Amino acid sequence: MDLFAITSAVAIIFTVLVFFTGLPIIYDIWKNKSTENISPAPFMAMFVSCCVWCKYGILTMDWTIISVNAIGLCFQMTYLSIFVFYTAQKNQLFRQTFGCVCFLAIVLYYTDFLVTQKSTAVLHIGRLGATLSVVSYGSPLATVKEVFKTKSTASMPFSLTVANSFVAAIWFYYGYLRKDLNVEIPNFIGLLLGLVQLTLFIKYPRTRLKQGREITIQASARKSQSAIREV
Repeated sequence: MDLFAITSAVAIIFTVLVFFTGLPIIYDIWKNKSTENISPAPFMAMFVSCCVWCKYGILTMDWTIISVNAIGLCFQMTYLSIFVFYTAQKNQLFRQTFGCVCFLAIVLYYTDFLVTQKSTAVLHIGRLGATLSVVSYGSPLATVKEVFKTKSTASMPFSLTVANSFVAAIWFYYGYLRKDLNVEIPNFIGLLLGLVQLTLFIKYPRTRLKQGREITIQASARKSQSAIREV
């Protein structure tokens, strides 16, 4: 087995493992029989991303990209089906789903009927996929303000950050071997974003927030004891 085949297999395996990270959320929904305040946005975003990358794989005849994103589509469709079953806001979810489907229909219509050259279609849908990937990799940084405020990374998913960083590194190397900039560049950016997030975990450990809460509780306890003594 050559280096490219090994890299391809590793990329598929670890990307599929990342897809499993949605299971705990879905399990909580099933257990509570309600979606509560959980947003379907991450599942929808991943669904759209998988569709776009599947189309890119078909245009470039890249079976690694096709297979991994086809598996991803199965995961996201399953997650969304469970979400639809238990959510109390079905109408809102249907509108959001309809919006995603319309967006994908426009993308597919553009690449299949409006673009005359295949290379142009590959370029444009590749850029769209790259943009979606970078946004996905950087999404945990949405809570960076909270991290700086609390001096803790408790609001950031550590395991997902590590997994995404590793997957980004593998896909970056895959793109490098295949000489595909549409795969190489967004995953290089994703790797850099992952390293930034890991740096935050080192600088602001989760234990700080926990320790801060313990200090606050201890301080409150001391005040209560002083008040009791004064009485």
